[in-house]
Amino acid sequence: MTKNEQLRISLVQADIVWEDIDANLAHFDKLLSQLPPTDVVLLPEMFSTAFSSRAQSLAEPIEGKTLQQVKAWAKQHQCAFIGSFIAAEGDLYYNRGFFVKPDGETVWYDKKHLFTYGGEHERFTAGKERVVVEFRGVRILLEVCYDLRFPIW
Repeated sequence: MTKNEQLRISLVQADIVWEDIDANLAHFDKLLSQLPPTDVVLLPEMFSTAFSSRAQSLAEPIEGKTLQQVKAWAKQHQCAFIGSFIAAEGDLYYNRGFFVKPDGETVWYDKKHLFTYGGEHERFTAGKERVVVEFRGVRILLEVCYDLRFPIW
């Protein structure tokens, strides 16, 4: 990226259907069809389920339905996607952030500061790593919602 170029970011905010992955993926698919040219699309936290504490029943494996759809969008729109979903690894559940590049390469980030007032810490495992992604010449620190309030990283 040269000095005169810009990284175009699209924020996609929408009403999310409570705990309905299929409905949310279909809704976002429709919204994304109206995207202007962009480099990065930023989706809401837990965009495919809404912010739910029912981790055990809503969690998906890493290559589950949500991430397969995000990878398809990244390829179709030739841009990167940032968001989070409820991920399962064995008996642990994460509010897992992702950065998906147009070629399907995916970088993960697990939310560190869980929202205790909402009981998130009782059902989810906190992340332990700071993750920085480089995309089109720009370094991007991945964070999920509440993590923004803490300067630890």
